[in-house]
Amino acid sequence: MADILRSDVTDDILCDIGMPVMHRNVPYNCRVWVVNRKIVGIRPKIYLANDGNYREMRWFTPWYIDPSKAGFGELEEYFLPREIGEITGQAKDTCLATETCEELFTPDAPHIKLALDGVEIIANGSGSHHQLRKLDKRIDLVRGVATVNLNDVRSMRSNFIARSFQASSTPTVQRVEVDFCCCHAEPLTIAESQPIEQPDAGGLCWFTVAGVQRPKIVGPMEEIAYGPSAWLWDYLRRSGQRGYFLPLSGGADSSSTAAQCQRVFQELTEGTERSKKAVLADIRKVTKRPFYTPASWQDLCGKIFVTCYMASEHSGSETRNRAANLAKQIGANHTSIAIRPITDAIVKVFQQCNFEGTKIDKSKVKSDAVWNASGTEDIALQNIQARSRMVMAYFMAQLMPWATDQAMQGDAGPGWGSLLVLGSANVDEALRGYYTKYDCSAADVNPIGGHVAERINKRDLKAFLKWAAKERGIGELERVANAVPTAELRPDKAAETVVRSMRSARRFMGRVTMARHDHRWVAAAGLAVGVLGSNVHPVRCHGGSFYAKENERAEVLSSPAIALLMSIIRDQRTSQVEFVRTADRLMSILAEEGIARLPSVKPQVLQSPCGPYNGLAVPDGHQLCAVDIVRSGGILLEAVRKVLPELKTAKILIQRDEETALPQLFYSKLPDGIEKLQVMLCDPMLGTGGSALCAIDVLKKAGVKEENILFINVVSCPEGLKALAQRAPKVKIVTCALDSHLNEKFFIVPGVGDFGDRYYGTSGYAEGLWGQNGR
Repeated sequence: MADILRSDVTDDILCDIGMPVMHRNVPYNCRVWVVNRKIVGIRPKIYLANDGNYREMRWFTPWYIDPSKAGFGELEEYFLPREIGEITGQAKDTCLATETCEELFTPDAPHIKLALDGVEIIANGSGSHHQLRKLDKRIDLVRGVATVNLNDVRSMRSNFIARSFQASSTPTVQRVEVDFCCCHAEPLTIAESQPIEQPDAGGLCWFTVAGVQRPKIVGPMEEIAYGPSAWLWDYLRRSGQRGYFLPLSGGADSSSTAAQCQRVFQELTEGTERSKKAVLADIRKVTKRPFYTPASWQDLCGKIFVTCYMASEHSGSETRNRAANLAKQIGANHTSIAIRPITDAIVKVFQQCNFEGTKIDKSKVKSDAVWNASGTEDIALQNIQARSRMVMAYFMAQLMPWATDQAMQGDAGPGWGSLLVLGSANVDEALRGYYTKYDCSAADVNPIGGHVAERINKRDLKAFLKWAAKERGIGELERVANAVPTAELRPDKAAETVVRSMRSARRFMGRVTMARHDHRWVAAAGLAVGVLGSNVHPVRCHGGSFYAKENERAEVLSSPAIALLMSIIRDQRTSQVEFVRTADRLMSILAEEGIARLPSVKPQVLQSPCGPYNGLAVPDGHQLCAVDIVRSGGILLEAVRKVLPELKTAKILIQRDEETALPQLFYSKLPDGIEKLQVMLCDPMLGTGGSALCAIDVLKKAGVKEENILFINVVSCPEGLKALAQRAPKVKIVTCALDSHLNEKFFIVPGVGDFGDRYYGTSGYAEGLWGQNGR
């Protein structure tokens, strides 16, 4: 067409030329009318040939005519391609539109209609509020749809046939013509811009290429650190209050809030000289000290941040120490109080309650609420501890500036003003709610869950604590992140540790009843958690797992799948074929669970196709050695090899004296350099512990450290766990079941019998010990 227009073939003659035409990024089969080197009209084809050998709709879209309108519809204006328009003097190069902030995220976003109507450049300006991972979502959206090459845009749209059908019938958006071209006349002469790199593992991308400064993209942990902390300071600055008051329990939630406050103080002492002058004025206004200049961020923290450990009679020394150590590391003014006098007073007030009406028989009124009598009493006694902390927090927040002004170093300020009470309810608690709210019951500001924009779930908070411990040098945060959570509101704190997560008002995870008379944990909601017996210390670890009290390094797995498979292999009637099939399935689960507990498996933020994910680092099989105690251990070793086929393997042959049950070492073959590897010791049964200890001694003599050994087995008993706790206390144990005891023949009760004989069929079936009809 360009060649025709440059020539004289259309001078004084109207030419009807057939050709493909792109209109608003939709391809049409058209007739183009040209006269005197001008395009005067374009007529798109309404009905396309698409039967027989014709496939016109493979390349073109039929022109849409609104059936509600007469004739062939309204005449539309067509913008010529730049190279054609420059010849005819009718140049318009592209079409632009804009949307703002939240419009991008709506289901029927404006850019959808605009793009369908042929708009090629869409701008989205935003001054958005902080929300965790919102930046990632925005960047992913832009990366998914944005390109600066308009020819690529047009080509992609025209080749998307289904889109073209939608676009052909999309209502027209009114346009405003501007005499300006956005595109370069010679696009092939311009060098391509450098792509924006993906963030590295730390979440930062801040460098310069050819004089172009790249954007700084922060990761989720930095978002938690930077976003709420900026908002916290702005809130305090504008409120006219004296600082922050935080009930610091030593748990993950309140410690996360403390870490965010630390970031506030550190940021205030950094920045340019110009910003420091403005910040210093705000600091003097907040502290009510007109001549105060902080010597460090810790010094500033000591002026405006007060923490308090509010101990109940059930509080432990571990949480108290964590709170005190954390406050010391960040420089806060730390205090502690005992709330028992408050709770005792509340109970006495209830006992003195007068019933003025006659509808209640006063002789039957109960006034002495006691623990473990009923659920109602338990919840009430927990609530008065939790809620009285909130009341005391507001009282202390009002009085702490008055109480500490003269005690602080530097120029004394006036003893008036209050502190903002900080809450620490994470998003899970905010969405679910629960009966016994602690310091998150009410607050002036909640930086981790008070507003939908700042809500942060428990998983992200744990990751943030570990990140802050490493990046900010606050080591106590690592201890907090690794601690077993407990509200410490009940006299039996061990039971509280197990049921702490059941505080939800809706109890959607299932109500757990502790029926201790038969030494069972019964899941009233129907969840199979297994029969653990009185030898299990009920401390929750991974998922439904528990640590055994005989060995604090022994983790007992618990899940419906494990309970089902264990039921089959324990059943005396199970045939050899079914035993082998079921044992192999169980070994696969145990192998996966064991590998997931290796020290090299660390948390890491991954990038899924749809966004970031807080996952785990896959262990390097080349740094792992699986060792089996021949012969049954080989079954478990092969399950481990299926998961990590590149790992090294080793064999240790130990025979147990059937009379004395003492182990005898016959053979061992270990790979070179095993002392540098993580070792998974495999043996299905842990009875007396003799064979396992003998194998561990072999490994230790080869230079393997105890803490680098993970012992995985199917069934354990208390005797074996105690033996390992005494002689190999640093070896971690993962087992599928913890049974009652050993019998006089040193077999585990209830156990499975002889695991090797049942698996390999060497004996027991023909004798009728297990199986049916000799099988």
